Amino acid sequence: MRHPPAALGGLLSSLEKARVHLDSDEEDFGFLADLLKSRELQALVNVHSKINHTRKTCQALMSNAEEIEISIMKEIHSCTIPSADAIELFATLQSPHLQGILQAHDSIASKDFAPHLPEIPVEVDEDEETVKIVQLVKSNEPMGATIKQDDRTGAILIARIMHGGAADRSGLIHVGDEVLEVNNFNVLGKTPADVHKILMQAEGTITFKLLPASSSAYLRESKVRVRAYFDYDPKEDKHIPCKEAGLPFKKMDILHIVTQDDPYW
Repeated sequence: MRHPPAALGGLLSSLEKARVHLDSDEEDFGFLADLLKSRELQALVNVHSKINHTRKTCQALMSNAEEIEISIMKEIHSCTIPSADAIELFATLQSPHLQGILQAHDSIASKDFAPHLPEIPVEVDEDEETVKIVQLVKSNEPMGATIKQDDRTGAILIARIMHGGAADRSGLIHVGDEVLEVNNFNVLGKTPADVHKILMQAEGTITFKLLPASSSAYLRESKVRVRAYFDYDPKEDKHIPCKEAGLPFKKMDILHIVTQDDPYW
């Protein structure tokens, strides 16, 4: 049986000690313990440790390996009668696998890790209301925001922001913002389903043109506050369609009501 890495072993040990003092159910502790013991996580920690160790002891001598490869190929190509070794070397350098390795080497050596975002358009008509351009890198995780259509104006509005999601982490998208364009597609007259289809078809980055909530007059500072007379946990609510969007609270908490336009809440 393989022993977990020292870091995970320490976490497991701390978890057992904390178990006595923390008020959590056995299912939560079991889930966390299984996660720390999983082979996948142990493999990731081992790889991370080895990369960290290698990075401290090994520094790249150059970041233009691909450029050197091209110059060698040009040199061989310019030979009148290249030798058999030169022809074999040319074929090896021409291999897409080797070229991919050299590209990866140069990216790592130059620390070029961040995704490249296209330039944000800055042209704004003088008579146009103040708008904001927000770009998100599309990944496997959900965007973390829901949209709805205003019954009166037909505008597409940001209805909810999920805590910790991509939209929330950007800090630039807020509840009540009006969506004007998605990837240069005007959403005027579109339904939420149409906008969702545009988002699903998008690749790489998603660019939103938004009219801020303060400009769209969707949000008003609400003075309505209520005191809770019961505990509420959305995870135990059988009727909430999206448990991640629920707000847990405890008895006697004071809640600030931002909007009251949901007839079912």
